[in-house]
Amino acid sequence: MSESHRKLAFEIALAQLRSQKEDLRYARNQAGMAAALSGLIATVFAGLVEPSQIIVRGNYFFLSVPLDVWFVTSLFFGSIYYAAMVGLAQRRCIFELLPNFIILQGDSGISIETTYRELAMDCDRYFDENESVITEARMNLWRSVVLGCTQVPAWMLVLV
Repeated sequence: MSESHRKLAFEIALAQLRSQKEDLRYARNQAGMAAALSGLIATVFAGLVEPSQIIVRGNYFFLSVPLDVWFVTSLFFGSIYYAAMVGLAQRRCIFELLPNFIILQGDSGISIETTYRELAMDCDRYFDENESVITEARMNLWRSVVLGCTQVPAWMLVLV
């Protein structure tokens, strides 16, 4: 394989890493919006509920609070939890390469073709590792939005 092929492979792999970085940034921004939406829904509906309705009504209680109130509270906190998990990735992602590696390769007399090949292979490996983290972040975002929106019918149960 020629140097131009290795360089092209490296550039494509690096572009894929940059695209992943933007995908994760977008998911994190959307998670902030999901948390804000969940908070807005909870605030609006909580303002409609009288404290006396929460304490004296209903037949099913746990710790002196009706189960439907526990349910809506669980939905709210679940939504916030999953939105936070998008921003607090459990595993690390690698989107950038270290220039020091290239310098060490050059100082060691290793050809630029070999350096491009190794960098392209590293980028490809990082891409695969990052993809699982990004997929998990997207799933947590989806969970956050679903739980946040599910609050609306749950709040209706509380208000009725």
